[in-house]
Amino acid sequence: MAKLNKIETRVIDILESFPFTRNSDKDLIMHYGYKYHSTREGAEYFGTMIRRIPPIESITRARRKIQAKGLLNSDKQIAKTRKLEEEKPRQYYSRKSNTVLTL
Repeated sequence: MAKLNKIETRVIDILESFPFTRNSDKDLIMHYGYKYHSTREGAEYFGTMIRRIPPIESITRARRKIQAKGLLNSDKQIAKTRKLEEEKPRQYYSRKSNTVLTL
């Protein structure tokens, strides 16, 4: 649990410092890796860095949790697009569950 709180605190820091990361999980993840997992000599190769950062899902989950509280929100158009994208799997699987599979 402490590890997730640390991730959330770091995500808040990035979202506050770099507002454009509120709209892009890719930018958020790149800034997270660069800020918290790069070497003193500069950013490591992405492949090495990506192995050191927390699971990408943990970072994006922290962003969703922060924004669900109404904090550090993305642009309205991005939020609308994300909401529409979230509905697609729900609609797809709700249709699938109504059909009976036969073997």
